[in-house]
Amino acid sequence: MENYDIFKPDGTPVFELTDDQTDKMQILFKRMFEEINSDYVHKYDALRNLVFEILHNTLKMYPAKKAKNQQINAAHRISILFLELLERQFPIEDTRQRVRFSSASDFANQFSTHVNHLSRR
Repeated sequence: MENYDIFKPDGTPVFELTDDQTDKMQILFKRMFEEINSDYVHKYDALRNLVFEILHNTLKMYPAKKAKNQQINAAHRISILFLELLERQFPIEDTRQRVRFSSASDFANQFSTHVNHLSRR
């Protein structure tokens, strides 16, 4: 899922829905509640499919991304990379994973830059 633009640090995490879009989402959420309360053996597979349906409906609303060849400055690039590193700092995939805290200098070292430079970005 991390490959979807919506989950990237510079993505759009909030969308304002039209009435029609709200109705479609309510139907999907109702189906999810029905599924989770069912005795169906493969209900989690069905729920996963419904989550993907919500994701893809959302991606259809997503504004067109900037052209891939558009130049971004170094400060913006460092900001994006820093946010990705920060998100990896707190894993949620597995409850057995240990959270290890890093200092600002640890992050700066990964970018081969000074802490003050990273902070300004």
